[in-house]
Amino acid sequence: MSDIVTLVLDDNGFFGHANENWTVIEFYGFTPPKDANQSFLVTVNGSSVLSFPETYPEPNIGDLFYTSIPVEDSVDGQIDLSTNGPLLYFDYAVVTVTELEQLEGQTIILDDSNTEIQWVGSWEERRNYTLYGEANFVSPNGTVLHPAARPHENTTHESNEVGDFLIFQFQGIIDVVLGTSILVAGIAPMNRTTQALTSGPVADPPSSDFHLKLNFTLDGYSQSAIFINGGFPQPGGSPHFPYFQNSSLSQDNHTLIMTVDDVTGNTSVIIDYFTYKPSFVTLKDKPTFPPIVVSNNSTPAPTPTPAPTSSPAPNTGVIAGSVIGGVVFLVLLALGVWFLYKKKQQTNRVYRRESTSAPPTQAMSNLAVEPFVLPNPTESSSRKGAPSTRQTQSPSSSTTPWTSRRQQQGPIEPDNSFPLISPTATSSAEQHAELRRQRDELEETVHNLESQRGDVRTSDQIFATQDQIREMQSRVDMLTREMSRYMVPPAYDSR
Repeated sequence: MSDIVTLVLDDNGFFGHANENWTVIEFYGFTPPKDANQSFLVTVNGSSVLSFPETYPEPNIGDLFYTSIPVEDSVDGQIDLSTNGPLLYFDYAVVTVTELEQLEGQTIILDDSNTEIQWVGSWEERRNYTLYGEANFVSPNGTVLHPAARPHENTTHESNEVGDFLIFQFQGIIDVVLGTSILVAGIAPMNRTTQALTSGPVADPPSSDFHLKLNFTLDGYSQSAIFINGGFPQPGGSPHFPYFQNSSLSQDNHTLIMTVDDVTGNTSVIIDYFTYKPSFVTLKDKPTFPPIVVSNNSTPAPTPTPAPTSSPAPNTGVIAGSVIGGVVFLVLLALGVWFLYKKKQQTNRVYRRESTSAPPTQAMSNLAVEPFVLPNPTESSSRKGAPSTRQTQSPSSSTTPWTSRRQQQGPIEPDNSFPLISPTATSSAEQHAELRRQRDELEETVHNLESQRGDVRTSDQIFATQDQIREMQSRVDMLTREMSRYMVPPAYDSR
């Protein structure tokens, strides 16, 4: 019946159990001795038709003695057991449940073979064996009986190794009537020499001192239980021994961990089954707990909820390196973008400086865009045909004062004090004439510089004069371009 949910019923003489789908009921107890009547009668719902004579499977033993037959045409079923003789000691009954069975107020029994229990360590699972301990019953006529017994489902888990432990996760609630919401039961501790004597009852079992210490941790709270030879009322080797019970659980998920802390002497702990009060209503509401991962050579921490596993050191280094590398990459990328931006700005400044090496005059900055105006033909022809006073001067009269000035004052500096066009000038003809005048003066200055370049004796002075001439020519070209903007079209020329 592993992993099948079974309920414990009351141990009275009549067993009534209502369910939506009739299920199997099992009856456990101590059968009469061999010299007593071994028959009994089972009646379902008081019907004479559904009446079955039965015989105990074995005399003088505590075990399962009857399994009911499902009744398909009945929703509610009551089973009556009638014995033909005394000395049947009924113990308990269990019933399997269906998915929609109401579990409120019921007690679930869980055999040690159920996979919901985790066994960690050197636990030994034992099956199909009989306990011949010191259990005894006194019959009504005063006869002392020493029946044998078998564990529930005839299986147990046994250990005498310090450090072995078990884990059980469940969803339970306090039982307000019985006061017990979780119970761990098994075989009473005893001398293991007695346990090895399985051929028959032991009249005078060997005894020796032993010390067994168990630790029970429920939802992070621990308590110890110590068992010594003769230190508990129940005889050693008898079934249904309560190793642990708790009656103050809340309606929640719980984790129970039992650990073997100490074993002294020839004894062991033998676990048979668990019982608890469920807080879920039906099997459909029953939670499924994942197993707690633990190593076989270590006891889990008292806290039932597993703590998050820390990442190994290499993984931490990889993560840290990746984060630092990403930050460095972003910083380098930002610096690269910043350097490109600064370089572009510097290039733009150099380009603007080269394109504006000849500073514009104030007249140029104040000029407004006007219609295209052609130059005055009369003025242009007269200026071009008339000889310039400066150009007809003799070399001696024109170069001697200039040369003298250059020898006294150093390299020739361009004359930047040309008169500018007045900001109030609005006539295009006036602006054009002013630009022409400035250009003519610059051309005359360039001509004088070229004519006097032959008198300069040092190479530094020659280079300086050439630079000045180029600068003057650049300004002449710029003034010429500005003049073209103010030339009157031929169609508008009245002359």
